[in-house]
Amino acid sequence: MSASRPVTAFLTGEYPRATDTFIQREVAALRRQGLDVRTCSIRRTGAEHLVGPEQKAEAASTFHVLEAALRPLTLLRAHLAALKHPLRYLHGLRLAWKTAPGGVKGHLYNLIYFAEAVVLAEWMARNGVTHLHNHIAKSSCTVAMLASAVSGIPYSFTLHGPDIFFEPYHWRLGEKIARARFVACISRFCRSQAMLFSAPEHWNKLHIVHCGIDPARYDRPKAASGRELLFIGRLAAVKGVPVLFEALETLLDLEGIRLTLIGDGPDREMLEARARTQGLPVRFLGYRSQDDVADALAQADALVLASFAEGLPIVLMEALAARLPVIAPQIAGIPELVEEGVTGALVPPGDPFALAAAIRRVFADGAEARRMGENGRDRVARDFDSMTEAAKLIRLIEAGARVENAGRRPATRRQETPVPTLGAVVIGRNEGERLKACLASLAPLGRRVVYVDSGSADGSPDFARSLGLTVVELDTATPFSAAKARNAGFQALLDTEPVDTVQFVDGDCVVAGQWLRTGAETLAADPELGLVTGWRSELHPQASVYNAMCEVEWHRPAGDISTCGGDMMVRAEAFAAVGGFDPTVIAAEDDEFCLRLGKAGWRLRRLPVSMTLHDADMRRFSQWWRRSVRNGHGFAQLGVMHPPHLQRERLRVWLYGSTLPLVFLLGYVITPWLSLAALSVYALSFTKTARDLNRKGLNRTLAIKQAALLTLAKLPNLLGMLTYYRRSWAGRDMQIIEYK
Repeated sequence: MSASRPVTAFLTGEYPRATDTFIQREVAALRRQGLDVRTCSIRRTGAEHLVGPEQKAEAASTFHVLEAALRPLTLLRAHLAALKHPLRYLHGLRLAWKTAPGGVKGHLYNLIYFAEAVVLAEWMARNGVTHLHNHIAKSSCTVAMLASAVSGIPYSFTLHGPDIFFEPYHWRLGEKIARARFVACISRFCRSQAMLFSAPEHWNKLHIVHCGIDPARYDRPKAASGRELLFIGRLAAVKGVPVLFEALETLLDLEGIRLTLIGDGPDREMLEARARTQGLPVRFLGYRSQDDVADALAQADALVLASFAEGLPIVLMEALAARLPVIAPQIAGIPELVEEGVTGALVPPGDPFALAAAIRRVFADGAEARRMGENGRDRVARDFDSMTEAAKLIRLIEAGARVENAGRRPATRRQETPVPTLGAVVIGRNEGERLKACLASLAPLGRRVVYVDSGSADGSPDFARSLGLTVVELDTATPFSAAKARNAGFQALLDTEPVDTVQFVDGDCVVAGQWLRTGAETLAADPELGLVTGWRSELHPQASVYNAMCEVEWHRPAGDISTCGGDMMVRAEAFAAVGGFDPTVIAAEDDEFCLRLGKAGWRLRRLPVSMTLHDADMRRFSQWWRRSVRNGHGFAQLGVMHPPHLQRERLRVWLYGSTLPLVFLLGYVITPWLSLAALSVYALSFTKTARDLNRKGLNRTLAIKQAALLTLAKLPNLLGMLTYYRRSWAGRDMQIIEYK
């Protein structure tokens, strides 16, 4: 385990449990990536709900809160320990009373939750826990919130649904979001529901982290094609199994059709009786281990769900990973995973005839079903791999933990050091809804925000003015550039209201909730710092391989740095001392500014905290190509202005973009061995890059795709470098290279 990483407690109502194997997988993925995870559960899971040796081993090492709270001496010891911090104790008790549902019963339950929270807080203190994460935002999340209040240990939670959205006020969902360090939402639909029940100032805490799977577990030889339908889930009313039975009645003319149900629940006896009465070809297998489920998927021909309400079912991911087409209701987050006609079929919920018709379509064409299965496998490997999703969760936990203690000040020092006056400069062009989200995240700064527009046609300047902000519209007669825009914004900000510190941010980014204060306090406490930055994350890394590449690109080690990207917080004195950004630099202008800042004697630092969420919105190969051309232009221009900087990148471009292609072509003239040698160098570079990306947490498929693009990028990089040299030698002005 990495000593620098926080010790994280994972809490849920029951752990492990056959119906919640996704939590067990997430814990395993986090541990494989070096996070120290201690599991705790409110109740002990009954032996009948433990499947396989893995779950039994997890159960044996899990701390059970309720059992501990029912031991009088343990309960007394925990409360005595908590009373050493009486203000926190009373705050937690008041919070329990304030957030209780109405009535005597509701308040009594919350007092019980408080007692459990105190026991959990004492256990966390003894085990060195520094962060608490909860799954399922109901009663166990109430315990997590109260334990955080009593202990001072921050908490977060994963929001699933759908049941929490039926009673959000009963479970005080808005309060839990407000007090959490972050919330991991399992789908975009889930995030939208969290936004509905929380205040806008907390929306930047809501991150999409899927409950992923290990696709390799389901990569097994397929049985001969037939008409074997598979249902996996809890046998309860919400799963709509009677609707599935009605659909099956209309399909009995299909020879060999059979439905297998894996799972258990309160409706099993009723469903078994109904299947017998209707004479349906159905078999009930009860709970099965993860390996048994993988075997069953390999034997099936399609997976079917008929649910009335869902979150984003893990079983759909498992089926797609097993190359099965799926038939599912068009509800909640399911359409984010299942695409009609591509990976399966979507049907209206509660309609047995539409469900039956979809099953017929899938079974009618075996080749089409296999194509859907292959598409599904690719979809899950790309966007729902448990290792990739665990890496996202680790970044969120570590960002909040501030591993290197950067930005943290002793209480006495914080009282002595006033937080400097902070303003912001936002630059953009046709950002639309992204600009609105960006400006909303800067609301704490009031009117100390300047928006600089580079020729938008979507009404962005008028929208910014409607918020009472200062707007600068750049002259359309001269070429736009980020450097010009930031300089103009800085001057306008100082003319409007002098500030000590300026946050520069692109209009396609949202600023994280705690960043503004953290960055400003860090600059105020260290007069030698001229600039601080944090971690930028990609808002939709799953949208395309190009967005996913940005997600990898943004994350760099924390500590003292020499350069950073365009999102940065700069001391106004330092900015003025070096004359701001160089307007002649049209790519990598942020690197160039940072280098001059360092040469002027200022220190630069990256804090291990979340700073911004970026929306690259790169969906096409042509966008990625032009962005790579622009990067090459920046390599060349900075090579002339600051020779040692990016030297390795330029050498690689010359080698892979120019020298090796030339050697390959010479092979046609001299000897084929030259061509083979050139190809071998490319192959070695690609293999090493893919392996390194895989080790960083990317799944194999995504690592291969990114490695291929990174290898190919040397060609557009070379074009960008040559473009700069051609313009420079001709004495021409540099023109911006846009990719959006």
